[in-house]
Amino acid sequence: MQATRETADPISACLVEIDARLSALDEALASNDTDLIEQRSQALQHSLAQSLGRLQQAAQGGPPLSEAQLQRLGHVRARCMQQQQAVHRASASFGRTLGALFPDAPGVGSGAPAQTAAARALRAYR
Repeated sequence: MQATRETADPISACLVEIDARLSALDEALASNDTDLIEQRSQALQHSLAQSLGRLQQAAQGGPPLSEAQLQRLGHVRARCMQQQQAVHRASASFGRTLGALFPDAPGVGSGAPAQTAAARALRAYR
């Protein structure tokens, strides 16, 4: 029983850490602070990479995940996907706003899409 607990605790700790990083990123996204968003997203990415390694190690040599851990993992996955969708929606909205603010002049739109004013403005933020 002790070996199961030792194996399960790092996994549970990973899931708790990812959940905390997701909450921190939620707060950063709500604040619209680009530096904070970048910092928190990098911290989340780092935690996800570490957790993936730990989960792979546990899958190879340890007992299977408990039902509670599987549920928590599903919850964390759903939150990651929700944040990804929110970022995609914000990006699309930003693109539409730029398109409205910087409409192409007649004849200018015939060039490659990367040459439009909206595309240049989007590239400036990448």
